[in-house]
Amino acid sequence: MSILPDMALYRYLSLESFLHLFTSKKVRFSKITSWPDKFEGKSYEMSSRIHTGSRNINPNHIFGSCWTRELDILECHQTPAGLNLDTFQRANQELQQMGSAALWEAYCGRSGVCVKCNISKILCSIASRIENNPHLTLVHQEITYCPGISIRSNTIDALFQKRIPFRHESEYRFIILDNSETELDMDIDIGDIYDFFDEILVCPTQDDNGWITSAIHKHFSPLFKNGHLNMKNGKIYCHRSQLYLPASNELRVVK
Repeated sequence: MSILPDMALYRYLSLESFLHLFTSKKVRFSKITSWPDKFEGKSYEMSSRIHTGSRNINPNHIFGSCWTRELDILECHQTPAGLNLDTFQRANQELQQMGSAALWEAYCGRSGVCVKCNISKILCSIASRIENNPHLTLVHQEITYCPGISIRSNTIDALFQKRIPFRHESEYRFIILDNSETELDMDIDIGDIYDFFDEILVCPTQDDNGWITSAIHKHFSPLFKNGHLNMKNGKIYCHRSQLYLPASNELRVVK
């Protein structure tokens, strides 16, 4: 997969996680041993050391941050004549505009947000954190989806493999390896929230959570370039997903 500097990445956050990010201005990298999936993290029968080529690293010293490319499953658009690029692109556009119903449910429940960034900003922030520490190494790539039986538990490659039932996530993962013996927290400074994120999409729950959109908008309104217009780079910056709602409910301008 070729990586373009402006490749968009999205992250679904519970309201609690978003408030932590919002107030700390840090993206949290969590220990892989805390991940809940039975094929990853605390329930996973991984070895006490993970092989990374010439080194072995304690799993408690491996940190990850998981994003999504918000792309549809490519195989859904294959025809006898080949890939139907038009339907694939339109499906991706719809996912990126409204979010994934499955990911809203899995990561946000009845509240939360999906933030949009690009890979260059993320890599720049990570570099600022690790560049002066010789014990820290970054590995990042798109997740490959395969049958669970083929995933090896004691290699770094396994951290970029997930089982077939998760392939709708279209995940892109950042892993930081800490080869020291010191316990570290691995939060990454991102600076100004408005500059770092290109869009904030609020969960499309049936409940009345419009206050979340209004509160976020009120915070950022002094930064908008055109007075009170809720815009950035010619697009709406903070708005509620229209997955379950009519377009008339979308917050565009605050008077």
